[in-house]
Amino acid sequence: MPIPYKVIPYYLTNPPSYTARPIALETLDYDALAEQINLHNPTIPADTARAVLEAFRDEVIRQLARGNTINLAGFMSFVTTLPVRLDQPTDDLPPNPVDVKAKPSVVLKQQVAQQAEYERLPYSEKTPDIGAAYDTNSNIADWIRPDYGFRLDGSNIGFDAADPTQGVFLTDAEDNVVQQAKISLNTPSKIIITPDFGEAAAVPPNVEKTIAVRSRYTKNGQVRIGEYSRHLRSTNVVTLEQPKLFVTGDNTDGPLVVSNYSGEQVMCRFEAVYRPDEQISLAVGPLDGQLGPEVIIPPTGTDMVLTGLDADVTVNFIDNTSYELFVASLLSYGRYMLEICDLSPIAPIIPH
Repeated sequence: MPIPYKVIPYYLTNPPSYTARPIALETLDYDALAEQINLHNPTIPADTARAVLEAFRDEVIRQLARGNTINLAGFMSFVTTLPVRLDQPTDDLPPNPVDVKAKPSVVLKQQVAQQAEYERLPYSEKTPDIGAAYDTNSNIADWIRPDYGFRLDGSNIGFDAADPTQGVFLTDAEDNVVQQAKISLNTPSKIIITPDFGEAAAVPPNVEKTIAVRSRYTKNGQVRIGEYSRHLRSTNVVTLEQPKLFVTGDNTDGPLVVSNYSGEQVMCRFEAVYRPDEQISLAVGPLDGQLGPEVIIPPTGTDMVLTGLDADVTVNFIDNTSYELFVASLLSYGRYMLEICDLSPIAPIIPH
């Protein structure tokens, strides 16, 4: 895949010149990098790759903390420095004086340059560009709930709150649009709201929402709209009467249902991943804790028992076409879906 870039005017020169700015389409974390290692090296499981990456990080920290230098030929070098100034040779070091320098090797730069291709993105007018959205209390991305702070990060997203045509607009799965009135921060790069779902808001399991910013950059200019590229999801209240998970759009049928949970009512999160090996993994855990072990969902459907809460959660497909539906949903979400649930006890239905 080529490196996408935009040509940006640079007005500090006379005459004005232009610079090229690379546009990162995604940021890889440990999990994403481990999946890519597994994709290109199928004999290395993704969980093993992640464990090695984390162990590598820990060992680099350990060696640098001892003052050692690390030189990985063809990759990177790491060295500790003490960027302090002492008035007397007998002076003690100030608290936490150490710094770390990382330098890519010449070989790495050359190999990146040899492999890189480039794609110029078309010129686009100035519009609000939302790059990230998350609940400010938990820092969970793309989860929104009323009465809790919700933050948007991006560029050109500030607006004139005195102009009723501008602002932050939230749309639910049933196309109810609510202009947000509780704005606690409004800058070109950051907005914080206290979400209002409106009186006619869609209710679980229809928890999918979209968010957009409308801004006008000149007094008589056109209102520009920037919609966040990812769907938001609100809390799915899961009960015996409403056991469905991962519903998308305004469809009340999701691919999965909770069929058994004997624990106390709890806020929790389900995470589903469509892996590079074309299998779906599913895990559950508390809202602010570690997830339990991943379970691979079989396409044929069966009771899947998830551990990670005080009591096990049994999940199954809603019908025999749900696997393909779930794959399509995951692909539309970028291979990863998060479902925040208010989970109540659910007893299995025993046929008479």
